[in-house]
Amino acid sequence: LEAAEKCSEDAGTGGCAFPIASYDLPALVTVVFLLHYLFFDVLGVGPLRAKYGVLYPKTTGPEPFERALRTQQNQIEQMTPFVSLLWISSFFFDPTFAGIVGAVWVCCRICYSFLYRLGTASRSTLMKTTIPSYLCLTVLGFSSVFGILSRRLNKAYAGLIVAILVPICFLAVRYHRQFLSRPDKSS
Repeated sequence: LEAAEKCSEDAGTGGCAFPIASYDLPALVTVVFLLHYLFFDVLGVGPLRAKYGVLYPKTTGPEPFERALRTQQNQIEQMTPFVSLLWISSFFFDPTFAGIVGAVWVCCRICYSFLYRLGTASRSTLMKTTIPSYLCLTVLGFSSVFGILSRRLNKAYAGLIVAILVPICFLAVRYHRQFLSRPDKSS
């Protein structure tokens, strides 16, 4: 701990390659999400298993149990890209920027978790938390790409590459949606 504090103090003078204090916000955001995941999503499933008599390894049961389990699984699905992009953006772009975007993402995911488990939210209400969280992941991804490229290229070239990537990604999403919305002709 003393070495980390020393590194933090020396960071402004070039005495440390890793200015740890500047990563407080991304670290806090990560911890808040993981604690929410642990205490509300993971520990929310076990008591419902007991309450409704859903024995391991079954994953089906009454709707409240299935909603809690699906919420936990959904958070796991979202955790890997979030934590990865948050820290890559923090290291290569800006830790404060990444921390702020990450905090918005965590708020959206916490809202999603509660709304989904309650079972009273409509799909459009859930989308009001899902779409902003995907937007946050996209922003973290593009800031990561920009940060990495700008270390190797002139910032203007890195910005140009990101500006080209953005519409390509949106076209890919649009193509993907059209492909998935087509009826299956194999049957």
